[in-house]
Order: sequence, then C-alpha cells, then structure tokens
Amino acid sequence: MLESIRHFSGTWVAKIILVFLILSFMLFGGFSGIIRGLGAKHYRAVVGGETIGIPELEKAVKRRMRYIQRFNDKITPQQMIESGLEHYVLMELVKDKLIDFEVAKMNIYVSDDRVRESIYASKNFRTENGDFDHEIFKAIVANAGYTEKEFMDQSRREIGRKLLFDSILNGVRVAPLFADIIYDYQFRPREADIVTIPFDSITVPQADDQSLEAFYTQNSHEFRKPESRKVEYYLLSKENVEKLKNIEDLLASGKTLKEVAVEFELKHHTLESVDKNSADAIAKDPAFFETAFSTNEQEDSQFFELKDENWCAVHVDKIRPSFVPEFAKIKTDVVKLEKLGRQKQQAEKIAREGVEAFKEKTQTLKAFAEKHKQKVVTYKDVVRVPKDKKKSSLAPQILERVLAIKFGSYGFIVATDHVLVVSVPRPLQRDEEAKKKDFEFFPDRVDDVVGNDIIEAYLINLQKHYGVEVVK
Repeated sequence: MLESIRHFSGTWVAKIILVFLILSFMLFGGFSGIIRGLGAKHYRAVVGGETIGIPELEKAVKRRMRYIQRFNDKITPQQMIESGLEHYVLMELVKDKLIDFEVAKMNIYVSDDRVRESIYASKNFRTENGDFDHEIFKAIVANAGYTEKEFMDQSRREIGRKLLFDSILNGVRVAPLFADIIYDYQFRPREADIVTIPFDSITVPQADDQSLEAFYTQNSHEFRKPESRKVEYYLLSKENVEKLKNIEDLLASGKTLKEVAVEFELKHHTLESVDKNSADAIAKDPAFFETAFSTNEQEDSQFFELKDENWCAVHVDKIRPSFVPEFAKIKTDVVKLEKLGRQKQQAEKIAREGVEAFKEKTQTLKAFAEKHKQKVVTYKDVVRVPKDKKKSSLAPQILERVLAIKFGSYGFIVATDHVLVVSVPRPLQRDEEAKKKDFEFFPDRVDDVVGNDIIEAYLINLQKHYGVEVVK
C-alpha cells in the first residue's frame, strides 16, 4: 500500500497491513485443492462470486513494483516476477476483496468528508510549513500509479477496513502476568553445560566384505549419482542485449544455436558434467540449471536471463541418467558411511545412558565428560531473542533444541557428525532494570501478536465462508 496510506490509516491498520504482507502466503498459500488451470480464462481468481481480472492484477503488480523500486532501484521487474511477486500481489487482492465483503455486510459507511480528512491529515501531502498542498498530493498519487479517484476509493476502502478491524480487536488486552511470562520466555538468558561427543571419536571394528555388500545393497540410494548433462552454452552480454531480437528471429527461422553464435560472435563454453552438485558458478544459477535440465538431448534452448543480467542459451550434448556405481568402484565410500552409521548409533547410546545416569544422580556431567575424554563447555548466551542482537555461539537449529530442555534437566541432541549431551541447570539472573525499561512497551507488542492471530483466524474463516478459487 502507499506510504501515505500507512500514515493516516491509524496504528492498528498499519500494523495489521504489514502483517498481511507477511501472512498472505501463509493464509492463502494452501490453495492446492481449489487451483484451476488458466486455459482461456480472462481472470486469475474468483472470490465470493466476483472475479479478479488479469488487467486488475497486472495493474496492481506494476504498482507494487514501483513501490519496491522506491527502496531498491537495482532490483529488476524480471527478478521481482521470478521471486513470486505476481502470486503475492494476487493473494493481497484476494484478501482485500474478502475484507471488503465484510465491510459491506456490516454496513460500514465511509463518507467523502472522512476520506478528505484522512488525506489532509497525512504528513506526506504537506509543505515544510505543514500546509496541505494539492500539487504534492497529485504528484505522489500519480507516482504511485493511481488516479485521484482511484486513490480516494482506495483510501475509502482502507478506512472501512480499519473500522472493521477496530471493532474486531476492541478490548483485546493481554494480562500483565501473561506478558511477563512471555518476556522471560523470549529474553531471559540461561546457562547450558554441553559435552560434545564426535562420531569419529568412537572406536568400532572394521566390517567384513559381506556386511559391507549387504549395507551397500540396503542403502543403494545413498550412493546413487544424480542425472548429469554435458552442456554447451553461449553468452550474450547485457551490454549487447539489443542484439537479442535479431538472434531470436534467426533461431525462429531455423538456424541452429551454433550457427547464430558464430554469426554474432557469442562466447562459447562447455561443461562436461552438470548436476545438482555442480560447483561451477553458472550451473548454480537457477535459470541456467532449470533450462539445462528441461532441454532435450541434442536440442537448443531459447535465450534466458541470468542472475547477473547477462543472457544465455544452452545446447544439451548428452544426458547421463542417474545410476548407482558398482560396489567395487565405491567400496571406500561404503566403508566410510557404514562405519559412520555404527559410530552414530554408539554415540547415541552413550548419550542416552549418560542422561539416564544424570537423572538418577549416579553420575555427574563432569565425570561423564572425563570418562569419554571430552570437556564440559558452558554457554551463557542461550536465549531466544538476544538483547544486543548478537548471535548465539550455538547454531540456530541446536539453540532451539537446547532451549526446549527444561531448567534443571538434561537431554541430548544428535547433529550431523556428533552428539551433544546437554545440562540446563538454571536461568541466569535477569536484569530487572533493563526489563523495567523494555517492559514499558512490551505488553503492547504482545497485544499486537494476539491481535494478528485473531485477524489471521478471521481471514481463514472469511475464505471458507465466501469461497475462493485461484486460477493457475
């Protein structure tokens, strides 16, 4: 929405609209059961019997692009489309239409005077002296892609939505005790004593060939090599993009990519093997990889744009299907993986037995560490939301699992190549002065979250009530 609308829409609607921008995919992403093929249809969605036409969507997408480019003028329309902007905007239109149905159903009326008052109150349309300036208003509205009438209508709808939200959320307040509990949950740090047991520190006997072959057979998917392709590709620099139309015309006339490349002196390269694990920078480009794997053997692709804004076309020389190498050729890999599996099982067993011993108080964490020739490391930065925004020294996925262990308890966490045995003895003393300062606004933030949850549930019910069909 326009920045000016955010200013005059009021506190709740501004917050709620921002949340909608994040939640649109969450709320309406699950349309798998009601999506239809586009075919020859002239609309992109049906909401409560009313359509959202392709022209309406295109206009809204252009407005959103202009808005985004006000903050990042380097992002291109193509990049925005590839990131899913069109679907995102469509979901916003669906959401707005659902809300507008409810505004009409509740007979919420917004007069012309109310709309004018809101516009006059916006700081965006004022001079340095604070006076409303109609020329500034017209310039901002036009720059955002609206006519004055469209802007007035949009303002009317948003004010109506604000009134609807206010009526839904009137009186929504969270009890101070509940806010205090949430504050501690988010911000109170705790200590964690951790012993790391690397898998490769566990000694296991070498498996015999019969066991290795059985392991290879049972886990053949672990050794499967992905489909790969030998690809030739031709680059057209972004500085020469004006030649693209002539190149495409020649390709359409029947000339091969190789012939056109010679004529236009395009840079030619060959990749002997492209697969999902390729290290080549260009093979990691999503557009390149997708095109290389959607083009048939001995065929040329059309030109497409890369992330660096250069243009490329590929010729697939050879397709090598996915396969599992013979045991003899990868025996070394089989030995490593089979051994790692047994080391992991043994490490988990050691960790599990240790945790049970701690709970029964027959062994301390320090004694456990010494027994397995490891050290106890104490972490004091175990907190969900650090106050100084400094990242925890624990990896995020490990941090979440450590935080799930109750105070005064123990647990173990299996990672990629090690097991962590964890003790969480107590929370650290909280900074009461810091909390007093932060807590002045914290209950309002909790109210916002609760209010957003209410609106989310409300929108889901509107979707069910009015019905939504999105066309692919």
